[in-house]
Amino acid sequence: LSFILIFWQVNSTEVRSGLSNFRQHAEHSQAFGPIYIVLLLMPVNWLIESVKWKLLTNDFYPQSFMLCARGVLSGIAISFFTPNRSGDFAGRILHLPASERINGAVHSLAGSIAQLLITLTAGIVALVIVFEKIFEINELFSSFIYIVLPLALIAFHVLFFRIPMFGNYLSHIKLNYKWIEKVSAIKNISRILLLKVYALSMLRYFVFTLQFWILLQSFGDIYSGWLPLALIMISFLFISVIPSFALSEIGIRGSVCIFLFSAVGYNGTDALVISVAIWMINVVLPAIAGAVSMLYFKLSN
Repeated sequence: LSFILIFWQVNSTEVRSGLSNFRQHAEHSQAFGPIYIVLLLMPVNWLIESVKWKLLTNDFYPQSFMLCARGVLSGIAISFFTPNRSGDFAGRILHLPASERINGAVHSLAGSIAQLLITLTAGIVALVIVFEKIFEINELFSSFIYIVLPLALIAFHVLFFRIPMFGNYLSHIKLNYKWIEKVSAIKNISRILLLKVYALSMLRYFVFTLQFWILLQSFGDIYSGWLPLALIMISFLFISVIPSFALSEIGIRGSVCIFLFSAVGYNGTDALVISVAIWMINVVLPAIAGAVSMLYFKLSN
């Protein structure tokens, strides 16, 4: 099913058109160097995520780095079937013993929240900086952007670093359910571990932002400066909060990029083409590898 869905997405009109345009641009401008750099950064991207997953699993079930990498890739493949790739944890816990899967799901959630927090932070900061260049000034909307969002961001960070506190609350629930006992194990996650996971999430965010920026530079000097970088961060923000399934994800990515870049006078098609290329490199290729890695999974009682 993973292979079928991946093929269906890659064979869609938007993807084929975007890749065709990107290939023509690369051949016309001889911009193959940036493509090679972005391809080399792809394994770096998922290597960082594998290190993050290993740190989290070491907290309850130490496993080899290869098994952690296999779990991360499997998660990418399975997440094709879930909204906003929320099912990423399912692929990871398949490679854990049955007795540790609830624990693994909870720890995976902590890693996902850290990555989302980085995306929200960078995107909201960029949005505050360029807000007036993109949207019409409205008093109510401005208050939301300049006051509510930053305050919400601070609150989210406080809650993230107090995740162990929720484990303490769960451990005091007097219900005879094994899953509550497993989930309450998050009280053992140290703040040092959360800080390490947060730092790795920041490093990974830097890598895939750099990938987008490198390809954008190949379209001309017009994209130099801080504004295109801010637009990239805002696009990641919008993509992460807009509900989507795999079948509509590439359309949403393209629409967001076209809207943002066109709003400030850039060619939205350039951003659309790059978003398709980045999606192919960072999502489709690892998802194919993840579908293969799932062949190693053996069902146990």
